[in-house]
Amino acid sequence: MLRINVEQNNDTVIIQLEGRIAGSSVVKLNRVWIEFAHVLDPEKLFIDMRNVTQVDAWGVKALRDLQALTGARLITSSPLTKYVAEDIARHCNSRAFTKYKGADIRRSRSQARNGTV
Repeated sequence: MLRINVEQNNDTVIIQLEGRIAGSSVVKLNRVWIEFAHVLDPEKLFIDMRNVTQVDAWGVKALRDLQALTGARLITSSPLTKYVAEDIARHCNSRAFTKYKGADIRRSRSQARNGTV
């Protein structure tokens, strides 16, 4: 089961994921981020994966697509989520890290060059 919570304020949109990004949950994730795609600014979009417990191949593909299309930054904490973020980074040629409330965040090379977080 995947729980998705979207937190919006003036500065950021954080899509918090909790549980399994696998099976039918991937469809739910795709529906949610497409619903918010029109308001998502890559400079303000974060995908919080700190409470994700499992990710299957479809889940990784959905996260890759989300990151590639929106430029979202991934917030990770566990070995699993860090591994998934690194896989996405390899796929998207993203290598830069930054810190957000004590967690790792991936960002694109262009964002790193521009000095954005």
